[in-house]
Amino acid sequence: MGKQVPLESSVVATIIKKLNAVPGCRVKKFHGSAFGMMELDIYGCFNGRAVFIEVKRLGGKATERQEREIEKWRAVGALTGCATTPQEALSIINQRNCDEDI
Repeated sequence: MGKQVPLESSVVATIIKKLNAVPGCRVKKFHGSAFGMMELDIYGCFNGRAVFIEVKRLGGKATERQEREIEKWRAVGALTGCATTPQEALSIINQRNCDEDI
């Protein structure tokens, strides 16, 4: 019997635990409602920069609408992306903004 892919909720919890262990980082799960359908799964701050992460199960990817939301946040300086593992989430918060000196 093959290994089962963890549920998205489990992946979110693991990523939050890993990110909150990083000095200077604080994130939480966005608890959606009928009014928050376009919110990304995780939000927070890392060293003074906003963080927004969409989480998917292994092999999953963000929808076109979620990708547009990710790009809107990235355009205003947030650290953002889609992650399926804690390692991908760590890469997102460690990304460098090439436009920082503007």
